[in-house]
Amino acid sequence: MKLNIIIVLYQLKPIDSIAIQSILNLFPKFDEKFDQYMLTVYDNGPTNQSADLIDLENVNYIHDERNLGLSTAYNYAYHYSVDHKFDWLLLFDHDTELSETYIDEFLNASKNFSENVVAMVPQVISNDVIVSPVATNTMYPLNESRPSEGLHNDPITAINSGSFLRISFLNDIKGFTDEFPLDYLDHWLFHKIYEKKKAVMVAHSKLQHELSILNFEQININRYRSILDSESSFYKNYKSNLLKPYKKHLLIQGLKQSIVIKNKKIFMYTLKKYFTL
Repeated sequence: MKLNIIIVLYQLKPIDSIAIQSILNLFPKFDEKFDQYMLTVYDNGPTNQSADLIDLENVNYIHDERNLGLSTAYNYAYHYSVDHKFDWLLLFDHDTELSETYIDEFLNASKNFSENVVAMVPQVISNDVIVSPVATNTMYPLNESRPSEGLHNDPITAINSGSFLRISFLNDIKGFTDEFPLDYLDHWLFHKIYEKKKAVMVAHSKLQHELSILNFEQININRYRSILDSESSFYKNYKSNLLKPYKKHLLIQGLKQSIVIKNKKIFMYTLKKYFTL
């Protein structure tokens, strides 16, 4: 088994990443568990921080100050994995801690995977609530029951962090789309898994993750536009069955924002998106 792990950084020292620390601590165990493994650290920040990792084996540090988001970083790791004949790619956020338990569960489960099983995801907990994976047949998945442990051929989605992805499947979909460079890339990915009639294994293992909450008072208008553009594009082009309830959601959200948000550009852009979808 050959595994490549990709972590994307932005304005964060590698030493300060919970994920990197936890993975490096597991390296002695990885020597026993994997035929080959690599930690790819893709740094989108303005400063080259390779000196922090230069003496470490099995670490590949890439500095890309263009800050093009996740898809560029993931595609680098994907192409590297193809060139070096890795079997799986593990996506990991900088603030999620990797556990040996989850690694062992993946190794044990993957021995029995058919080629149709192209992803394995953990149950991700934030503030004592399971936030991933979730069902995709509703606008408000956190209000619904969560997908159970085990194999799923039905449409579910999960956050990027903690997702094991089979390299051969990434070959089938030609890597990660640049249509969603940052936001909704995970939604697109799991939609493609379902579209290709592949299966996802939901693990028993649980990982703690600090889920970012969208704060309309603190977010700047450019970042908000980027999020909303990706969100609306996903529902329009990939989840058109939910487009009608999504537009209703936008209208309600925009009206609420007009009352409680000081930055009027926020609610104006929400309503503009509602009327132009």
